[in-house]
Amino acid sequence: MYSVSTFFHTWEWIVGIPFAALIVAASFLDIRTREIPDILILPGIAYFTLVRIWIHPDSYSSHLIAGLVAGGLFYLIAVLVPKKGDKYEVGGGDIKFLALTGIVLGVKLTILSLALLSLIGTFAAIVFLIVRRRDGIIPFGPFIAGAALISYYFGYEFFRWSLTHIVV
Repeated sequence: MYSVSTFFHTWEWIVGIPFAALIVAASFLDIRTREIPDILILPGIAYFTLVRIWIHPDSYSSHLIAGLVAGGLFYLIAVLVPKKGDKYEVGGGDIKFLALTGIVLGVKLTILSLALLSLIGTFAAIVFLIVRRRDGIIPFGPFIAGAALISYYFGYEFFRWSLTHIVV
């Protein structure tokens, strides 16, 4: 496992730099157009799947499982939550975006990312309710990206810290 301090001394930078660039671009597109285009996400899924075959801090199956579970969980939410007019509450771009982050992060960091996503999303929803945003639509991509970046770059340090300070 790597840490931020040893990031460039491993091959993990082949994952980290494109991952950060891709999810930041997806976030800005989601804010601007309220859509995360497949032309950005699908090649990313292919690239990170192939790279994770070669470079993986956990077992490779951990990354595949995390991608399927993260995307599948939000697909299930999209199916179960009723549509608002002709739009789904959770879009297909968000589902594929979560699958991509799961492939990169692996099971442990995906669990952390989903917890952070819930926390960040809850606070943002409260702020939007207070401000009473007119259209009521909150782009979800930036929250997915923020939680994934925090988990990717600081997740293992968080786990080490929590084992020494929280677990007695």
